[in-house]
Amino acid sequence: MTVDPFEGVDVGLLPPAAEALFVIARTQSRQPVQGQERRLTPRFYIAVEGVARSLGADGLAVGEAFRAVIADVSNGGLRLLHGSSLATPFLAVRIGLEADSVTVIVRVIRSGDRQTYFEHAGPYHTPIDTDRLRDRIFELAGV
Repeated sequence: MTVDPFEGVDVGLLPPAAEALFVIARTQSRQPVQGQERRLTPRFYIAVEGVARSLGADGLAVGEAFRAVIADVSNGGLRLLHGSSLATPFLAVRIGLEADSVTVIVRVIRSGDRQTYFEHAGPYHTPIDTDRLRDRIFELAGV
């Protein structure tokens, strides 16, 4: 049985992600990748709001849900920008409106303090429908 990490969360009551995070994501999208690209699939730089929630090693939700900015996504994983530090092994990330949303579980392998924001990134932990995810993100980003 799978537990929905967002069960009981009223997304409409969550404060929006900071506008500064969208600006950072859009600025980063215009900068060339430093060094050699190691990904096997293309990375798409975006600035799309998502809802996230920390998960413990057991996969159960810990802490409160929050809005954050998805700054890049690929078939292998994603990178999230947030105003706070998170010490968590996994993040559940919901993209889109509840009726037509996609939820992915990300194994956090990189968290960093970037002075004005925090970055959390990693590969998808569970199998996903990458075509549906990509289509949903592109739709939200207006691409």
